[in-house]
Amino acid sequence: MPKIKTKIIHGITNALAGITGKEVYRQTLPKPKGANEIILNLNGYSQVRAYTCGYVAALTVIEYLKGPKIGAARLFREMKIDEDGCGTEEIRRVLRLHGVKTATRYDLTFNQVVRFISDGKIIVASCGHGEHWINVVGVGLHPKKVFYTGNVASPSAKRISWKAFKEDGGCRGDNLICSI
Repeated sequence: MPKIKTKIIHGITNALAGITGKEVYRQTLPKPKGANEIILNLNGYSQVRAYTCGYVAALTVIEYLKGPKIGAARLFREMKIDEDGCGTEEIRRVLRLHGVKTATRYDLTFNQVVRFISDGKIIVASCGHGEHWINVVGVGLHPKKVFYTGNVASPSAKRISWKAFKEDGGCRGDNLICSI
């Protein structure tokens, strides 16, 4: 997406968050289409502000693994987020604070992603060449594809081919494999 269009979208979503007081919106997850697809049973979220992708990723993980007890507003206050967002260590800190175990893996392969999702683990993945955080929440086996949540102003989870996902920098940098 061209930079000017991205800046306009970010300006609109930041204004929306300021007006509504909401930092996240629910995303609809697709249902698996037979044994060929594995999708975790969770609530997906879309970030509202341009710099809250790490917060949305952490919220999704905590709710999936620990239940909705935390509350989105409380987690937002607990995290150290500025207009540059937050890094791996801040996401790891808040996840551990809420009893989530994390293991860092770099440059994940499709087979690794399949294994983690099959084991019920959710992945906080770097995307866009390290500039964005998403949650990998499912896989399709034939053809290879991934399902992810966390994009700005998107009403539903994204389904994308593994090849296109990797070309966009998906799962290349820090990836937190999360479990309890």
